[in-house]
Amino acid sequence: MVAGRAAVKILFVHQNCPGQYKHLAPALAARKGWDVRFLTRPGKPDMAGVTKVEYDLAREPGKQTHRYLINLESAVLYGWAAA
Repeated sequence: MVAGRAAVKILFVHQNCPGQYKHLAPALAARKGWDVRFLTRPGKPDMAGVTKVEYDLAREPGKQTHRYLINLESAVLYGWAAA
């Protein structure tokens, strides 16, 4: 391990932090030399030892979007915002 650098870096990406990672992320962050971060939407709870990075959607799915495509458009917008 190089001085001042984490041995392991983990990034969790989940729009509803902490989701299914509420126990795993803090447990990993408690390990010496591990850098654990969470990329999520604003307003989600903090977790001990985990650095939270927030993103927000540029817009919601359009009102004119066909109902079969709303989930697809939403997924694209979340991916775009996270990137």
